[in-house]
Amino acid sequence: SDVYKRQAERLAEMKEENERISEQKRANYFEKKKMEERLWEERQIKQSEALEAHKEKCLVKEMQTREMRENAKQADEDRKKEIMEKMGQKDENVKRQQSKNKKLVEQMIMNHMAKEKEMQEAVSYTHLTLPT
Repeated sequence: SDVYKRQAERLAEMKEENERISEQKRANYFEKKKMEERLWEERQIKQSEALEAHKEKCLVKEMQTREMRENAKQADEDRKKEIMEKMGQKDENVKRQQSKNKKLVEQMIMNHMAKEKEMQEAVSYTHLTLPT
C-alpha cells in the first residue's frame, strides 16, 4: 500500500507537472500570438508611413515637374516674344533701308531724267553765222 501510495503521489505530481507545462504552453502560445499581432500592426504602421512618405515624394516631384514645365513654357513664350520683337525691329530696319533705297532710286531717276532733258534742250548754234 505504501508503494501504491507513492505511485499515486508520483502520478499526481506528474499530472500537476503536465498541467503546469500545458498551462505554460498555452500562455506561451497566447504570448506568441500577441507578439505576432503587435509585429503585424507595427509592420502595417511602417508600411502605411512608407506609403505616405512615398506619396508625399511623388507629390513633391509632380509639383516640381509641373513648375519646371511652367518655367520652360514661360521661357519659350519669353523667347518667342523676344524673337518677335527682334523681327519687328528688323522689319523696321528693313523698311527704313527700303525707304532709303527707294529715295535713292527716285533721286537717281530724277537726275537721269534731268540729264536727258538737258541734253534734249541743248541748243545747236551751227546754223548761226558768226559776225565778220
